[in-house]
Amino acid sequence: MSDWIRAFDGGRVNLGQATALLVGGSGSVWVVNAKLTDGTSVKILDNLPSKADAVTAIDDLLLNGS
Repeated sequence: MSDWIRAFDGGRVNLGQATALLVGGSGSVWVVNAKLTDGTSVKILDNLPSKADAVTAIDDLLLNGS
């Protein structure tokens, strides 16, 4: 993975530096964070309506970048 994607704060994250993509949330508010090789986490998606949407968004990122 070497594609750059937009972070929620407007920055960019290189998926090649991500050790994991994490889904978190509950109810109708879900987020996706990228955990980076330096141990930090960066929010890349916010306010997703369901866990399934968050997982689909990760699939889209991995396949298409953003």
